[in-house]
Amino acid sequence: MELPIRYTTETVSNSGLAALSVSPRMYRNYKDRVETATASYFNLGSATHCMVLEKDEFDDRYMVSTAIAPTGYMAAYIDSLFRNRCRDGEYEGLQKSNWIINAHADSGYKWSSDKVWENFNNDPNLIGYYETLLATKDKIVLSTKDKVAIDACVDGIQTHERAAELLYGYILSDVYNELNIVWKHPKFPKFKMRSIFDRVIIDTATKTAILVDLKTTSKSVNSFKYSYRKYNYHRQMALYRLALKWYLEDLGHDSTDWTFEIYIVATQTNGYGDTAVYAPSEADLIRGEAESDKLLERMSWHFDNDKWDQPMEYYLNNGVIILNLDDEQGSQFDD
Repeated sequence: MELPIRYTTETVSNSGLAALSVSPRMYRNYKDRVETATASYFNLGSATHCMVLEKDEFDDRYMVSTAIAPTGYMAAYIDSLFRNRCRDGEYEGLQKSNWIINAHADSGYKWSSDKVWENFNNDPNLIGYYETLLATKDKIVLSTKDKVAIDACVDGIQTHERAAELLYGYILSDVYNELNIVWKHPKFPKFKMRSIFDRVIIDTATKTAILVDLKTTSKSVNSFKYSYRKYNYHRQMALYRLALKWYLEDLGHDSTDWTFEIYIVATQTNGYGDTAVYAPSEADLIRGEAESDKLLERMSWHFDNDKWDQPMEYYLNNGVIILNLDDEQGSQFDD
């Protein structure tokens, strides 16, 4: 029997599972957005990743500007104007009025579209920032404050002994930065799984595989355990370990006699670059794998039935979802 087409055309990632844990509709919105969206022009975390892991690419992707970058709704508004701007006399196939209206919709403003457009045109700083974007030739614009924060993160990593070793050391090992792989899950082989590793270190002499995930945070790295819980990083790292085992096998190694080490390097984007290194416990990784298995079972049902408006239980239980206080996560979707 032929598999539903999504199994062959759509990849499943940790981010996708996180979206599904909220709702099937959220997952579909996530996939549609990811497949079509261009890179955000306001992503400090991505710029920090680039500076640390792909430094030679930084100047090709980013430009530091002294223009004052807007924040909030106006940032999203100008981002949309720029992404869908006039090219060759047409606004990406739209009329100019629709270009403005779409930017208003993308921004989330509750003010009228005419009011936002007026405010934009009457503010020299906003016009100057937009003109700066036009001059970048699609580079991502960073403010001088952003660059200071990025440099502080780099310095914080380099002066943290273990973080520096993980992100800049192991020169005698095989090292891969920003490694993007499509792999097969041992329990769910129908899916095309996708994982992007920040850094992988493969030491064939000691048969050790090390995965390093770089996280940027605006909060104190000393309270990173709260982000670890909130964003289910234990589940992400468990899925990454499975992916890394598959990758080793794909390279021709027998992963059963290898040691796997998983680290999270957290660095703070507050301008001080405070840095800490964390490792999920084995108990957390086992728990994370079990949680991802449940979400993949749920994902499989939605793939097979192509129903995304409601969670699986809605369709299986006559539109009723059972509440269960024994569910410590408080959600029937992410238990």
